[in-house]
Amino acid sequence: GLRSDFGLPANAFVLVFMGRLDVWVKGLDLLVEAFSRLPPDRFHLVLAGPDWQGGKAKLEQLARKFGGSDRTHFVGSVYGEKKWSLLRMADLFVSPARWDAFSVAHAEVLALGVPLVNSDRIAMADDLRKADAALLAPLAVEPLEKAICSLEADQELRRTLGRRGKAWAELNCNPARAGLQFLEFYQT
Repeated sequence: GLRSDFGLPANAFVLVFMGRLDVWVKGLDLLVEAFSRLPPDRFHLVLAGPDWQGGKAKLEQLARKFGGSDRTHFVGSVYGEKKWSLLRMADLFVSPARWDAFSVAHAEVLALGVPLVNSDRIAMADDLRKADAALLAPLAVEPLEKAICSLEADQELRRTLGRRGKAWAELNCNPARAGLQFLEFYQT
């Protein structure tokens, strides 16, 4: 996908979140604040997904408050090729959820080989940690900011996480493997 299709400069380092704009559950308040602390000359944040209980307005307010509103892009819900285009052009997918049982968006970006920064509170955290398939940060602004900065500064680490994430998704998210895991779960 072309960054210009989303109003992004060609040289931007693009952070993407895709999902419902549920500020509290998805930790988007933390993401917007952490993002506002990043150097303004390169970083851009794309928030894709439907509004959830006034979440978009709250996030716009936080972006103005913390000073990142000119680099925060709300693109609404995206589907089909536009969705895949957005995910493929992301430098990082960032999702500091306070809680998440299983995120389809995480599985999709991992399968694409996009590096994932997530909170250590999600249900998949232990599996991702064991596979070293994502960068998991404690649920706070400063660790999230540091995780993003460390990945922006280390292209090889981004590539490595992307490869490991893709391998994890291929192993764990294919129908045969998922079916066996459900069977084991129910038998237990």
